[in-house]
Amino acid sequence: MPAEEKECPFCGSKRGVHFLYGTDSCKWGAAQCIDCGAQAPEVRTGYDDSEDAKWHKDALEEWNRRADTKECARQQPTTNKGQNTGSTVGS
Repeated sequence: MPAEEKECPFCGSKRGVHFLYGTDSCKWGAAQCIDCGAQAPEVRTGYDDSEDAKWHKDALEEWNRRADTKECARQQPTTNKGQNTGSTVGS
């Protein structure tokens, strides 16, 4: 059974995705948000356009992939408090 897709990371829609088959001459396909059209990274289709094609599972895995927000926040640069940034105020 395929994994359930996550909400859209852009518009927050929970209505789901549909599958785009035929990007770049049917070699690639992708999951796309029904509401805003946001698209996950493309996956190989194996030229299979059937309703239960294996690439649908691969496309859902790409759709569900999210950045680790805790890791991203940890890697944010620190502020330059007290350092000369080259800007001038009130000159």
